[in-house]
Amino acid sequence: MTKYIVTDPCYILTDAESDAVWSEFCDLWFKENYGDAQELISKTVETPVKIEDTGYGDWTNHIYGPGVIENEFFADAGMVCVCELTDKIVNTMTEKYHRVLGAIFEAEEVKYVDFDTSDRNWTVVRIRTNEGLIESEESETDEDEDYEDSWDDED
Repeated sequence: MTKYIVTDPCYILTDAESDAVWSEFCDLWFKENYGDAQELISKTVETPVKIEDTGYGDWTNHIYGPGVIENEFFADAGMVCVCELTDKIVNTMTEKYHRVLGAIFEAEEVKYVDFDTSDRNWTVVRIRTNEGLIESEESETDEDEDYEDSWDDED
């Protein structure tokens, strides 16, 4: 089983990475170069990262589902991401914040990550794992749908 985290992408960067990388990331993101921005963060933290705007700004939310260890996560930069909780990310967070900031779940495999932004005031995070559906808000369906955004796809 592998641990994953749902958090704000600004939290997963070390202090040394934060200024230059975050500045470049924001430049790419706000020019709508989402794939390049996501790839920059993924390369920096050395694991694939899926990122989306929250649609609202800063907030606190919770995930529910099989394998959830810690369900509360935060968005302080108006963004949310999902990635493997690597030792590098754990070390970064504990050094900067004295704890891991984010929701943590354990899964054998992540099949897809979907960020539902249909309500511009909220982003619903849905993660399909081998063990079932993890999501930040109850949805109208628990059925496994064929989402275009696959965990392994490069945007």
